[in-house]
Amino acid sequence: MISTSSMHYDLCPICQGSHFRKQYNVDGFEIDKCNDCEVVFVRNIMTVETLASYYETAASDEFIYTSENIYFLNHYYNKLKREIYRITGKTSGNILDVGCSGGYFLDIMQEWNRYGIEISDKEASIAKSKYGDNIVSGVIENYPVRESFFDVITLQDVLDHCINPTEVIDSCYKMLKLGGLIIIKVHDISCLYARISGKTFYAILPPFHLFYFSKKPLAFILTRSGFRNFKFKHIGQIIQLKTVFYRLSRGNKNSIFYKIYLLLSRFSLGNIPIPKNLHDIITVFATKE
Repeated sequence: MISTSSMHYDLCPICQGSHFRKQYNVDGFEIDKCNDCEVVFVRNIMTVETLASYYETAASDEFIYTSENIYFLNHYYNKLKREIYRITGKTSGNILDVGCSGGYFLDIMQEWNRYGIEISDKEASIAKSKYGDNIVSGVIENYPVRESFFDVITLQDVLDHCINPTEVIDSCYKMLKLGGLIIIKVHDISCLYARISGKTFYAILPPFHLFYFSKKPLAFILTRSGFRNFKFKHIGQIIQLKTVFYRLSRGNKNSIFYKIYLLLSRFSLGNIPIPKNLHDIITVFATKE
């Protein structure tokens, strides 16, 4: 088990409120909910070094980027592309994908000038092989701010990993053109599935996920930075059968679900597509004004 920090937030890291209540204790991490903005967060103060040690020992998500699963990811990516056009009316421009992995969403945006940031050196090298110096290896906190440059910035499954989400959103605001679009995709901690599952909800993975959002805290953090015109959507996805068991295992290699995942990975049965929309994933669109 990763050693947890003895230091705790005294104020909500999103709204600076001082009133929160304990939700769960998971693997030694205290998870609280702010009574004001309603964000759920890991109260232990984490450092980059501590998180790095966790990522080194965590179960790998590399199966997500196999050619078979990328085919299913594209189902969501194409929906996102259509939504970008519907909101902005644009079919080209400058787009930044934060946490771009191997550039798989960028591959869908063929008509655009494509930029990306990726923390994994391995995935960043894949993206760089396609998009060259437009891809930066690292985290958005260290990304050189290009003020009023991008038409669209996407953060897909990223904001819940960040140590300081408010700073990340502030940076995105600076980098977007006036009228530019930000898109954030995260798990929805307020969904029925999450409320029924409690601490066993598959996305509750401290310190891998440090924040757990719903509409209210997402609206707060975006409004604080100057974004307006929010639109929230629960966009359906297609996942592989084996992915269901991987998520249920919550990355625990000793879990029976993880063993089932490994077994299914050996056979084509594990690649069977499963439509999924439990409202456990929320995507928010907002514009810079």
